[in-house]
Amino acid sequence: MARRIVECVPNFSEGRRADVVDRIAAAALSVKGVRLLDKEMDQDHNRSVLTFAGEPKAVVEAAIKAVGEASLLIDLNHHKGVHPRIGAADVVPFIPVENITLDECALLAEQAGEQIWKRYQIPVYLYGAAAKNPERAALPNLRKGAFEGLREEVKTNPEKKPDFGNASLHPTAGAVAVGARKFLIAYNFHLETKDVKVAKLIAAAIRESSGGLASVRALGLYLESRKLAQVSVNLTDYERTSLGELFHAVEREATKLGVKVKSTELIGLVPRQALDQAGARLMKVEHFREGMVLENRLLEEFPADPLADFLTDLSPGRAAAATAAMAAAVGEKMARISGLNHDEITADKVWLAEAAVRDAVVFDRALETGEEVDWVAATRLPIEVATRAHQLVKRMEDLRAKAHPEFQTDVESSLYLCRSAIQAAITCIQPNLSRIQSEETRKELTARIWALQ
Repeated sequence: MARRIVECVPNFSEGRRADVVDRIAAAALSVKGVRLLDKEMDQDHNRSVLTFAGEPKAVVEAAIKAVGEASLLIDLNHHKGVHPRIGAADVVPFIPVENITLDECALLAEQAGEQIWKRYQIPVYLYGAAAKNPERAALPNLRKGAFEGLREEVKTNPEKKPDFGNASLHPTAGAVAVGARKFLIAYNFHLETKDVKVAKLIAAAIRESSGGLASVRALGLYLESRKLAQVSVNLTDYERTSLGELFHAVEREATKLGVKVKSTELIGLVPRQALDQAGARLMKVEHFREGMVLENRLLEEFPADPLADFLTDLSPGRAAAATAAMAAAVGEKMARISGLNHDEITADKVWLAEAAVRDAVVFDRALETGEEVDWVAATRLPIEVATRAHQLVKRMEDLRAKAHPEFQTDVESSLYLCRSAIQAAITCIQPNLSRIQSEETRKELTARIWALQ
């Protein structure tokens, strides 16, 4: 059975007392199997963001414990920050990572919400994919009026009644929004001006709700610690609007107003695909490092299956992906000890290792549910593996020309593995094609196969 991993990224209304944030993180990590991937604090927002992951049941319990600890340590009556909030634990989203769906994460959100109310008497609003009320799907709708406004309105407005709890907020911890969503990217822009009106104009121009970019939510804020204005952005779907498109849009609007983007910052972890769309350096990201890439942290904390377990459940497609991943691993090592850049080879290794796990999922799901195998998915993934391995061959050939002479045979071995992986992936695809009903899809996939030979 393939492992299942869910991510939780709770936001807490404390960004100035590190000891408080550490205690909240410790509460989450007290649950066996949960791993902390990232921790961020911002004193102007007076807000912290934790990112942890693990098996679904463990992550739900970790989220509940973190909310409970936050309720003991944070009093919203004495909290000030530029970011809107309704609770000590303000928002608790569950995000599907590996072999789990968004709908399943919505059920996890419900379980967590129910327990948060039962254990701590903190009212819960369900949002995102877990929302029972369409008006609550968008988080900004829940935050209108913030803690102080919601505290009064919930007493008289039936539409503000929580999904779990009574028509009143917790006296110090407020309420918490618990939900399920896709990967969200928090991306902030620091402007070369102190004028917060400029930041607010830019935010209004780019956010979706006022006719701007799809999946963009934005606020204009003033950061006292930096003495400048900030456009604070949440990108809720990077497949609809890329990070590069977002950056250029902010730059364009800033130029219209006679200011420049001084720098940007990414909060939390970012999927590699989103970064591949536009380089971090080109987007003026402060202090960018590989540890900010979600897949890198997941691979560190949740290593690939041990070899013995891996070999007991090995399909041809999985073997092809694993072979290509091993080729990349050999190349990565040779590049590193030759003093050469290996970022692209490392990215190939991570992607191929994950593909080796994903290949089994297509068939595991069918076995679990008794449904027909998705033969299109079962064919596309090996083609993607073969395509990635084909790109890797070119990288290995380039490495062979640059690597130290002592390592030429090692690089040759990597090339043999790459080419074997390509042929193995293509071979295991052939029987699947005949099972695909759509002639158009069969032609498309066949053309992709021929392009690799």
